[in-house]
Amino acid sequence: HVGYDNAAKIAKKAFADKFFAEHKNRFVNSSELAAASSLALGDYYLTQNKYDKANSAFKNARKNGRGTQLEDDAVFKIAVVQARLNRLENAFEQLSEFMDDYPDSDRRAEAYMTLAGMYYRSGKIDETLNAYDKAREQAPNLIIWNMESSNVIQVAFDMGTGVYTH
Repeated sequence: HVGYDNAAKIAKKAFADKFFAEHKNRFVNSSELAAASSLALGDYYLTQNKYDKANSAFKNARKNGRGTQLEDDAVFKIAVVQARLNRLENAFEQLSEFMDDYPDSDRRAEAYMTLAGMYYRSGKIDETLNAYDKAREQAPNLIIWNMESSNVIQVAFDMGTGVYTH
């Protein structure tokens, strides 16, 4: 199965590269569509753990998406890449910029969950719980709140309570 899996990955990558190259060229006159294409390409690279390529695509999306609804997505995704690379200082900086510049973004709950994970990895328990609470405030009806985040459960045990009551 290993040979088949590798062949499938290579085929998917080749298809994705061709698809995005074709579509990006089609949308060169529309910065919003170019931004959408770059965001999609960045998302693909993110799922493949190709963080440098993802970061580059998201920066392109930000540049092309200035003044559009896609700009906040790009800024958020740049922060996610930084967090996944464990470049927490850069990620905190990007998320801070995101929170300041996009107060109405539909990504705010995700941003607070990302912050909660980063705070947890930094050993900042109170900040972890506060960020988690802010995420819940931003999106109280999401199904995720029916299942506590594994980081939050771990924080509760780290605090010795075994129960999240924040």
